[in-house]
Amino acid sequence: IRTGPDHILFVLVLLLPSVLVFAAGSWHPVTTFGASLWRILKIVSMFTIAHSITFVLAGLEVLPLPPSRLVESVIAASIIATALHNLHPVVVNREWVIAFVFGLFHGMGFASLVSGLDVSQTTKMVSLLGRNVGIEIGQAVVVLLLFPGLFLLRRTRWYRPVFVLASLGLALVAFGWMLERIFEV
Repeated sequence: IRTGPDHILFVLVLLLPSVLVFAAGSWHPVTTFGASLWRILKIVSMFTIAHSITFVLAGLEVLPLPPSRLVESVIAASIIATALHNLHPVVVNREWVIAFVFGLFHGMGFASLVSGLDVSQTTKMVSLLGRNVGIEIGQAVVVLLLFPGLFLLRRTRWYRPVFVLASLGLALVAFGWMLERIFEV
């Protein structure tokens, strides 16, 4: 995760609306902690499943890796698309779909970290497993640290403005990354 801050930003952009529900054309605070927690766990689980699939398949060279420039650009675009979804939902209250689809590309990004290692398949598999477990632990820590606070703040008058500004800020940062990656600067 230290070498992939875009992964954490993607989790953050998914986490922002986890304490809200979209109804009647706008976001509203959820009523129960359990329902909100279940929703973010489903979203994060779909992200985990998706990036684990491509991470392992690409890491073991079963799935050919697209050029790194393309994968990294799509990863940046995933943050932009998800942040914009926060502002104008496309898959209303089914953010797990977004997490799964873009998770496939995040997995390819992680696989590129081990693709250049000149080691045996067994060693590569151990490396893949270790990295995947480490990524999941880091992701879980982010969710567990931030979710309770977001839940407590969801009904305050400033959660919505922070939600909008954070989504726009994350989209802007990711747009800069996408341009850097596309033009290799």
